[in-house]
Amino acid sequence: MAARQPGSALRRLVGLFRNEVLTERWLLLGSATALGGEILFKTLEPWPLKFILDSVLGQGATGWPNGWTAVSPGIAILLAAIALVLMTSGRAFATFLNTLGFSIAGNRILSAIRLRLFEHLQHLPLAFHSRARSGDLVQRLGRDVDLMRDVLVTGVLPLVGNMLTLVVLAGVMLWMEWRLALVAIATLPLFALAAVKLVPRIHRAATQQRSREGKVAASMTETLGAMKLVKTMGLEDTVTGALARNENKNKANDVAGRRLAAQLERSVDVLTAMASASVLGVGAHLALAGSVSVGDLVVFLSYLKSALKPVRDLAKYMNRLAKAAAAGERLLEVFEYESDIRDADDAIPAPPFRGAICFDDVSFSYDAAVPVLRQLSLQIQPGERVAIVGPSGHGKSTIASLLLRFYDPTSGSISIDGVDLRRFQVRSLRRQINLVPQDSLVFGVSIAENIGQGDPTADQDAIESAARLVNAHDFICQLPDGYRTILGERGSTLSSGQRQRIALARAALRPSPILILDEPTTGLDAGNRSIVTDSIDHLARNRTTLIITHDLALALCADRQIVLDHGQIQEAHRHAIAG
Repeated sequence: MAARQPGSALRRLVGLFRNEVLTERWLLLGSATALGGEILFKTLEPWPLKFILDSVLGQGATGWPNGWTAVSPGIAILLAAIALVLMTSGRAFATFLNTLGFSIAGNRILSAIRLRLFEHLQHLPLAFHSRARSGDLVQRLGRDVDLMRDVLVTGVLPLVGNMLTLVVLAGVMLWMEWRLALVAIATLPLFALAAVKLVPRIHRAATQQRSREGKVAASMTETLGAMKLVKTMGLEDTVTGALARNENKNKANDVAGRRLAAQLERSVDVLTAMASASVLGVGAHLALAGSVSVGDLVVFLSYLKSALKPVRDLAKYMNRLAKAAAAGERLLEVFEYESDIRDADDAIPAPPFRGAICFDDVSFSYDAAVPVLRQLSLQIQPGERVAIVGPSGHGKSTIASLLLRFYDPTSGSISIDGVDLRRFQVRSLRRQINLVPQDSLVFGVSIAENIGQGDPTADQDAIESAARLVNAHDFICQLPDGYRTILGERGSTLSSGQRQRIALARAALRPSPILILDEPTTGLDAGNRSIVTDSIDHLARNRTTLIITHDLALALCADRQIVLDHGQIQEAHRHAIAG
C-alpha cells in the first residue's frame, strides 16, 4: 500500500479513535486546563526581570511606578525575586499536572486501541488471515502501538502544548512591539521551506522501515514456529543470513531517516539563531533610539526563545513522529479492511438447531480463475453422520469453511433447518457448530483450561466427564499435575494423539448440534487412531456430523460416504468405497 501523507493518517486516526478519546475527555480537559496555567505562568515569568531592569537598575528609586515611591530598591528586588520564584513554581506545578494527565490519558487511549485492534483482528475473515503474516500482525499489535504510545506521551502532547504557547506568545509579542514581531515572523518562510523539503522524505524512510520491520518480525515468527524443520534440514545459516540481509536493509532505512531528521534539526538551529540575531540587532537599535526599553527587549527575546521551542522540538522529534505516523498508517490498514462476512441488517439470532443441512447448487472459488466447488448439492439429515472423502485440494475442507461462514458461496445457498445461513447472526451460527480442525490447536495453559474453552461456564466435573467421553481422562491423570498440567506452546509437550483427544474433549464440552471433524486421525499411529476413532463414535452421538477424512476405516464408520471429485460429489455405499 502506498504511503499516505502523515496529516491524512492523523485525521483518519483521530476520526477512527474518536470514542477512545472521548472516554478520557475529562482527564484531557483537566490536563488542558493545567496546560493553560503553564502558558499563563510562562507568559508572566519574564516580567519581574523587566521590572528590575527598567524600574530599579535603569531609573533608580525616582522611577518607581505610582505607589512604589516609598519602597527601597532592595525591597523591590526581593519582591521581584519572590514573584519570579512563585511564577516559576506555578509553571512547574502546572507542567507536572498536564504532563501526568496527558501521559495517563495517552496510555489509556493506546491500551484501548490495542484491545480494539486485537478484537478487530479476531473478527476479520479467513481471507484476510490467509494472506496476512502472523508475525507482522503481532508487530502491529505490539511494537507499532507501543511506538505510538511513546511518541504520543513524550512527543506529540508536549508539542501541542508548545504550539499553543507559540500562539499565545506571538500575540503578546505583537502587542508589546509589532516591529520586532514582524522581524521574527519574516524568518518563518525559511522554516517552512526546510520542512517542505525534508519532512516527506523522513516520512517515506520511516514508512519503509516500519514495513520492513514487520517483514522481519514475520520471518522470525515463521522460523521459530518451524524450528524442527530448520534443524532437520540444517537451515540455521540460511535463515540467519536472510534475517541479516533484512536487518541491514532495515538499518539503512533507519540511518536514512535519522540523517534527514538531523539535517532538519541543524537547519532549524541555524534559522533559530538567525531569527534571534535579527530581533536582537533591530531591538538594540530601537533601544538606543529610546523606542523600547532594555527590559522590553529582554522580555521579547525571552518570548522569542520560548516561541521557537516547538519549532526546534518538531525538528528534534521528527524522525520519531514520522515512525509513529507510519505505525498509525499500519494500524489503519487493518482497521479499514472491509470484511465480506458480516451480519445483515435484519440478521436474527440462530435458534436451537435440529441439524438438517442443505447445500443447494453451491459454487465457490478462492480465486475466480480456479473454481473449488461446482454446483454442489447435498442434503444431510439431523443426527446423520456423513464422511466426505476424496483427493486433496478438491474442496473437502471448503465445505466446512462455507458451513461455518468463513466464506460465502459464489453462487447457490447453504441452509440449516431450511433457513439460509446469511439470515443468522454469524456468532450465533458458529456457537452451534463444533469444529475439530486437522491441526488440533492446544494452547499453552493447563489441560483443564484447554478443555474448558469449549464451555467457559463448565465446572471441573463437567470437564472430567468430557475427557472421559473421548478416552482422555486416563492419560491426563498420569501427567504430573493432572488436569492442572501446563502445556507447552501449541501443546508441544503432548503427542499428536493426546492433543487430538484434548481437542475432542473440548468439542464434547460444547453443546452444539453440528460437529465437523477435519482429518481427525491424520498422522496418528494405529493405536492412537483406534482410540481417537472410538472417541469420535462417542462424541458424534445425537449430532449431525461431517467427517472429512482420508482414513477409509473412519469413513466406513459413517452412515453415508460422499466422494468429492473436482468440486462435485457422488454418493456411494460402503462396499463401493471399500472396493
